[in-house]
Amino acid sequence: MVSQPQFEREALELHDSDVVRVDVTNGRAEIAVSPGIVHRSIGIPGVNAGTEWTIDLTIVIDSVVVEGEFGEFPCELTDGTLSVDGKIQSNCIGLPLDRAGIVILQLQPMWSEHSVTFRGSRIQIIKTGEPKYLQDFRSLTS
Repeated sequence: MVSQPQFEREALELHDSDVVRVDVTNGRAEIAVSPGIVHRSIGIPGVNAGTEWTIDLTIVIDSVVVEGEFGEFPCELTDGTLSVDGKIQSNCIGLPLDRAGIVILQLQPMWSEHSVTFRGSRIQIIKTGEPKYLQDFRSLTS
């Protein structure tokens, strides 16, 4: 019997990722994240054992309305959530990502009590750099 290959899954961890720029032009937001923290695992990234990597990414949101502001850049994030059509991902966002629907991305800057919210009709996360190994990640479960 031949076993099926196991493929690593990836997720962007918002906690500890840095937003370095936000450009909003013609209803499109481009949120530059450098570095972004990405978990890789054959299980659930950010929960099961795997590895952590840094990579530069751009989060693109179409038909965007922005509520709040980051203040200064770079801005380290402490948390965040993504909702697409009511399906919520907290802190870790599965990659690759290109989804249309009712998009709400809420990002929590480290040095602010107020979050920044992006509402739109489509979200993409585009890798703009090469991954760099950061460390092994031990499982959060027993």
